[in-house]
Amino acid sequence: MDVINLLQHRYKKSSISHSLRKALSNGEIKVFYQPKIEAGSTRVVGAEALVRWQKPDGSFIYPDMFIPALEENGSIVELDFFVYEQVFKKLHERVRERKPIVPVSMNVSRAHLEDGRIYNYIRNLFKKYHVLPKYTEFELTESMYVQNIDTIFAVVKEFREKGGRISMDDFGSGYSSLNLLTDLPIDTLKVDRVFLKSDHLNENEKTVLSCVLEMAKKLHMDVVCEGVETDEQSRFLSLLGCDMFQGFLYAKPLPENEYYEYLEAHLETEINEVHFSFDGHLKDDTGKYEGIVLGDNITFCDGPANGMSGLHFGGGEPMHNSVELPVELLKNDSFSINMWIKEEYARLWTSAYYVGYENGFCSIMPRGWDMKLNFRIKDASDHDGWYDTGNQTIKSQEWIMVTACYNSANHVSTVYINGERTGLINDVINLISPKNILIGGDIYAKGFEGCVSDLRIFDQALSFEAVKRMYDKVKEKQKNSSQWQQGSRQGEKLTNKRIPLEELHYSLNGNLEEASGKPELKYNGQELAFEEGPWEGSLGVTLKGGNIKENVLIVPELPEQMDGYTISYWIKDENPRPWVSSFYAGTKHGFMSEIPLTADGKSMYRLKDTLRETEWRDTIWERFMDKGKWHHIVLIYQKDIRMIAHYVDGKSNGIKDDCFDIGEITQMIFGGDVFTMSFEGAIADIHIYNQPLEIEAILERTEK
Repeated sequence: MDVINLLQHRYKKSSISHSLRKALSNGEIKVFYQPKIEAGSTRVVGAEALVRWQKPDGSFIYPDMFIPALEENGSIVELDFFVYEQVFKKLHERVRERKPIVPVSMNVSRAHLEDGRIYNYIRNLFKKYHVLPKYTEFELTESMYVQNIDTIFAVVKEFREKGGRISMDDFGSGYSSLNLLTDLPIDTLKVDRVFLKSDHLNENEKTVLSCVLEMAKKLHMDVVCEGVETDEQSRFLSLLGCDMFQGFLYAKPLPENEYYEYLEAHLETEINEVHFSFDGHLKDDTGKYEGIVLGDNITFCDGPANGMSGLHFGGGEPMHNSVELPVELLKNDSFSINMWIKEEYARLWTSAYYVGYENGFCSIMPRGWDMKLNFRIKDASDHDGWYDTGNQTIKSQEWIMVTACYNSANHVSTVYINGERTGLINDVINLISPKNILIGGDIYAKGFEGCVSDLRIFDQALSFEAVKRMYDKVKEKQKNSSQWQQGSRQGEKLTNKRIPLEELHYSLNGNLEEASGKPELKYNGQELAFEEGPWEGSLGVTLKGGNIKENVLIVPELPEQMDGYTISYWIKDENPRPWVSSFYAGTKHGFMSEIPLTADGKSMYRLKDTLRETEWRDTIWERFMDKGKWHHIVLIYQKDIRMIAHYVDGKSNGIKDDCFDIGEITQMIFGGDVFTMSFEGAIADIHIYNQPLEIEAILERTEK
């Protein structure tokens, strides 16, 4: 910098400092407040104090025009002290007038680290204005933590000893060392708006945000996301477990009077409710959401009182004879589920209500531990991460009201039965990113046998009083309709809204033809041979092995609509070799493969997402296949909830949920894949269905 520029630079700094002192004395420096909004609601739960310089003519000098210069010459300390005083003074005034307040966060400039007066100044403010420390928070930027770690430890210790809260501001804007988060006692992590630079989040941005929020939650930090400007951003962050938002979607920085008017108008959050009456349809009261029937044994029935309806579930295999609801109706990571259930058959671990999440699941099970009603939240990343509450015996053949609540703010799970609290558990994990909602079953256990009525899903944890009112309302209906007899609605069967069932059947009984006249299988080999099949009078194709895609059977034409699939076929492995596929389905960006022999000698079914190099989804490896013996294989792919299931000789070889969406199926191969050598043995009686079916239905269809 030459002499002239240096003098100009010094004059500018001196001029700004002089102008600041004059502006402070003239009342030109104003404290504005930007509200912090509770995620999933519109309730104000905090605010950040910001400074604005308003000239006498009404125009503004914005912070980026004067803050850097004040930080450079140290005058920022006086400006911060002015802001702190105004904040404490206003908090004291409102407490004295018995008006509501919420915590206010104030920025700490790096100049304070050298100045050192901030400790006594804050200590005197607490004494002077008698403000409780819980209503204050001090924000230090990410770069301050990194560059001044030893000094920062002293600052954090001093503030926290006074009972105040500490946050790391602008997280993600610099180059922070993540291990600092494990060492520093930080209460709040403020995620910088750099992560929300576009109106619509792309997959990479979603992945990064998901990891940041999951990390913060595991470190027991509150999370504030700055720069929230769209409904899409708000909903996505809510479901990830973000605690608070700042952004123009809710409110810009407001002058003091306008902010406190806004605060009083947004102290109470509106609880949103989605209600399914099941009165002859599967739509909610608004018609916005509608369930889909999975299976063919669900009927409408009478509910617990006159004028109420319900659904009767006939049980079945996992994921069958249940109703799937759209995940879009879950708008927050806090929630309450209220439903009336009548159990007809007591089955351990079956779910009346189930939601699968990215990091676990929650389930209302009429028969959990000791055959008692249980509300379970499961942490998928922790083998021992079971959070169970409820544990009260219910009576079969009687309607009961179950309410399961989760409050993400305090991590408390609560269960009510018939309006009375029966269980509560603390320190429960946040579930993030719902994948599927099921009524009448789940993806693990056999389905619920009984009735469900009056399902209500709320985006907040309900109070005891609210739960009791819902129960009393139905009991009053029952009292006023004591002569009413149930049974008038039994037998109205619901329609399975899956696409029409289509089957391709290649008997391989001496040819490669398809039973209904569709194109025959293609054989990628030089000589086609048949041999004795798995039952008397049947034949199968002899597969001679070889290199990649050599001597395999290729399906020439798949059904136009594939709502997942079910594959049934017989194989006989004459030369067992690890990782050789008997079936392969290639997709847009992945594949699924049945492997008769793994490295430990067992069989499995694998789903692979090629966009994620290290991600494999494998079923449990349990079943062994004997060399030279025919075995019946059934593979099921639940496309809508991304689950695979594997059966060998009618017995389960495990299921795997949490699979990835790997796109549309583009090819099917029997006897090999596109990676390794081909299967050596025989294959017989191939059935391909364009939707997932129950194993019992498959065995019945293919029984010989």
